[in-house]
Amino acid sequence: MKPALSTPGLFRAVAQPELARVHFPLGALIWAMIVPMLAKIDFAALAQVRRQWRGIAVTLGVNWLVKPSDRDAGQAVEPDRRL
Repeated sequence: MKPALSTPGLFRAVAQPELARVHFPLGALIWAMIVPMLAKIDFAALAQVRRQWRGIAVTLGVNWLVKPSDRDAGQAVEPDRRL
């Protein structure tokens, strides 16, 4: 028997809490995945970021210009689908 079928109240209680359409258990798992990566940042190397300005500009351009317009184009094709 599946655990969700034997204790539906427990699974409903865990899945219910959310803020800004983000479920807390999912947010906690993502946080647990990202924090170890953040802990490995070499802060001394951040001074060298200015030498990589083209790569940073491309990354910011793609993230801020291309992805939102791509999402909007997808909404035009399938307007009923949630983001």
